[in-house]
Amino acid sequence: DVLLDLDGPVATPFLHQMLSRPDVFAGSAIASVPVTLKTAWEVLCGVPASSTSDFREQGSHLRHECLPRALRRCCGYRSLLAKTDKELPDIPRRVFGFEATVVAEDMDGLLPKIQAQLDAWDAYGGAPVFVYFYGGDAHPPYYASKVDSSERGYVESELLDIFLALNRRTDLAAEQLA
Repeated sequence: DVLLDLDGPVATPFLHQMLSRPDVFAGSAIASVPVTLKTAWEVLCGVPASSTSDFREQGSHLRHECLPRALRRCCGYRSLLAKTDKELPDIPRRVFGFEATVVAEDMDGLLPKIQAQLDAWDAYGGAPVFVYFYGGDAHPPYYASKVDSSERGYVESELLDIFLALNRRTDLAAEQLA
């Protein structure tokens, strides 16, 4: 995995550290449809995404088994999706069943919104909440203008180096959220 390669600088040190903990299990997975929203469908709903249409994701009864809805039914969880892109703001609620979505342009704007929602739900007092962070920074296209030169330096290939730098941002966001 290029994100966890130990032969050079690791772009995701926080996530790498998490994977080395004895109480964390992580396996390898390959998305059957390499499209971000469809990959989220596979992760959150546990079934392969449709490669030809949005029928399965948008209009199917399978939406009732997506993790936010299942956790609410079985265990009383509230669910929050947090993201830094402003596209498709209603999809997390409508398709996956998230109770709330918080959106901001960057992590500095997102973290206070997450904390305010968690406070409102008494999450810090023990109320169960499922938070899903949609890390959109590492989304293509991988233009050099998307990252500062100080963020780069992982590999020689410009395209891969930009990809790794963008994933480093997502790793920093995960660390802040933890």
